[in-house]
Amino acid sequence: MFWLILGLLLSICPVSVFAQTDTLTPTLTPVSSPTPTSIPTIPPTPSPTPILPSSTPSPTPTISLSMSSVPSQSFKGSSFNFNILLSHAKANNDYYFKVYGGVSGDNYAIEVQGSSGWPNGYNGSWTDMPKFTTNSSGDINQNITVRSRLDKPSGLFILTAKVKDANSTFDLTSPTQTIQIIDPSPSATPQPTSTSAPTSVPTATPTTSASATSTPIPTKSPTRTPTPTEEVAPTLEPTATPDHLTSPTDIESPVNGEVMGITDLILPTPTPKSLALFKNFSANLLPGLFITGGALLILVPILISKLHQ
Repeated sequence: MFWLILGLLLSICPVSVFAQTDTLTPTLTPVSSPTPTSIPTIPPTPSPTPILPSSTPSPTPTISLSMSSVPSQSFKGSSFNFNILLSHAKANNDYYFKVYGGVSGDNYAIEVQGSSGWPNGYNGSWTDMPKFTTNSSGDINQNITVRSRLDKPSGLFILTAKVKDANSTFDLTSPTQTIQIIDPSPSATPQPTSTSAPTSVPTATPTTSASATSTPIPTKSPTRTPTPTEEVAPTLEPTATPDHLTSPTDIESPVNGEVMGITDLILPTPTPKSLALFKNFSANLLPGLFITGGALLILVPILISKLHQ
């Protein structure tokens, strides 16, 4: 039975089919072998970053301005000098320099000795300021002369220097420096003129006005009275005697040296000449008395007003 079924199968399927199936199987085996060998690993190359710092250029130095050798003090109005230092500027180039300062932020109290006198260090023209030229390295180390103004107060001055390129608008300010500005010594100033002026004013005004008003009044009375009083000085006291004299016989001879009353007064014997002089004196006595009384009336109010003052 088995052999019958096998025979039938062989008769139906030719032998060539089995032969082709046997030949196809060997061609499938060599397909997956090249895949692991086709991916090589590439080693990393070194980075060039360490070489970059050596190729960068060194930075250029910056320009700077400073002052040196500034004195500690100076008299007001007197000049003093110090050094101006400019570094790392343009080589062989011209620069103008200013110095300004003062007390408590005042920038107008310093004058600079420049090409045209002493301009103000703060608002003076740049062309009037001192000008210096840098060397081949771009440096300047020059001496500059300044002074403080007489019309500014003395004290601790704060100084500042400033530089400007003569061929451009570039400028630069320096750090500050200090100096003590003091007033001139008293020996240098003429003190006698200042002290004598106030003393002469009060002494001259009161004395001249008082003497000028008082001197004219007393001079009027002595000018008229000296002539009669000098010649008949003995007859000034007995003013009432001329009315009682009746004749020359009523008058006795010279004084005997005793003390007597008015009725017993012995006078020298008058002569016609002496009587004439006596009458002239009595005639001139009344005008003199009126003049003297008028002078007293003028003088008394003036003296009273002076005492009240």
